[in-house]
Amino acid sequence: MGPKWEYLTVPEYKVRQWIATYYLKDLPLVIEVGPYKSPVSEFLPQSVDFRYVEPLEDGRTLLDLCLDGCGCAYGVAVLGLDLQGAESQLPVLADLIDRAEYAVVEAARDYDVGMKQMALLEELTAATIVTQMDIRLPMVRRNGYETYADRHLKVFEAFKEI
Repeated sequence: MGPKWEYLTVPEYKVRQWIATYYLKDLPLVIEVGPYKSPVSEFLPQSVDFRYVEPLEDGRTLLDLCLDGCGCAYGVAVLGLDLQGAESQLPVLADLIDRAEYAVVEAARDYDVGMKQMALLEELTAATIVTQMDIRLPMVRRNGYETYADRHLKVFEAFKEI
């Protein structure tokens, strides 16, 4: 893994977690895909049950999540969307988002893989986008690696029939 994603620990980059927390803090369960260095769980109340899938760290995939029998409301956080090499999991992620009360998904605007996956998620999900924003974060250089500073964040809400 190396130092490539160390910039995610810089305080300015944690604004993404604060935004996600706003939407997810009142849910009994939060599922995070790829929390790596800066998980949303650090910002959520201790009463929130937290599950994560971190392919970089433990090799698990979305298919390894077991929500059978959960029956509870939950939220999803995907900060730094990048399922490179695992695009087949996008329909699984879309289904997870469709069943979530809220899902906060964020990708680097200047990273084609993440933005293409964001567009595919929008096509695959029935959830409604209730908030979207572009975020410009400071450029951070660590160990010869420059960050992806332009970010795009969307908040999906479960489709509700009226």
